[in-house]
Amino acid sequence: MDRKRERIYWAGAVVLTALCGTLVGKKPPATAPVAEQARNAKKDGRDSTRTERAAQPAPRDEADLRRLANHALSAPNRTERFQRLMILLDNTTAENWNTLWKEYIRQTLEEGRIHETEWSLFMSRVGEVAGPDAMEYFAHHGQEQYTFNRREVLKGWAAKDPKGALTWLEGQPETDQPAEFWGAVMSGAAANDSKLATELLARIPSGISPGVVRSTADTLIQSEGLGNTIHLLEDMVAVIPPGGAIPPHLTQFYQELKQRSERIKWLAGSYPDMKTRQPSILQLDEKFAPGPANPLEEIEQ
Repeated sequence: MDRKRERIYWAGAVVLTALCGTLVGKKPPATAPVAEQARNAKKDGRDSTRTERAAQPAPRDEADLRRLANHALSAPNRTERFQRLMILLDNTTAENWNTLWKEYIRQTLEEGRIHETEWSLFMSRVGEVAGPDAMEYFAHHGQEQYTFNRREVLKGWAAKDPKGALTWLEGQPETDQPAEFWGAVMSGAAANDSKLATELLARIPSGISPGVVRSTADTLIQSEGLGNTIHLLEDMVAVIPPGGAIPPHLTQFYQELKQRSERIKWLAGSYPDMKTRQPSILQLDEKFAPGPANPLEEIEQ
């Protein structure tokens, strides 16, 4: 069989297979919202993107690990670099992260490449697989006078085990609990368990609360969407006894959601042909800003 006939044969086979699959296929089951599916997969230890990349051969030894890191970080195209980085992260474990970290440092020092976003993702992954050990290591190695390594490790640790990361942080002297550490723990917790994250808002030291609440709100909106995040705050406010004072951290949380809501309203005005339903924050407006709300006045503004 010549090449032309061979290609025609295989093309026909592919089309026939696709048609059979369509005709015989069953009606797909109803699916949960995307955010819910992602959270359920994470809780069950599943990750569809990592499953798709599982076909990549696992590194066999340290030399393979170093080649994998070098292959990922040397790609000149940013999209290709991130695709390779995902494979690197999938292969990062509690046993080999230090080898990969040293290869990352070697390449930076010898070849001058600096990839801050990639570094952040890698360190966060280290936190997921080796949180406590990595925090201890970076207290004594790798520019230990700065906090950026531990901040990213702590974020990854909190995304995997928020209670463990918080216990570690609260066990440090007050002078060793900077705002960026609290922000890392709260952002990680918000990505893992939204209800827990909102409960932990009250434990943020008051002096650093506004900035940490802001980053927590950002992560909650990313994880849950603005509407569900508004509902989280509504539930927290609903249990405050009549006449009871609203805690400052909830007021800060409301202000962040209000600011995002106003930004979305402004964006909606730029796309009048897009018929969408924006989340409503009016119920919270009544709680935090007493007095009847005037939707028409808000639209005019």
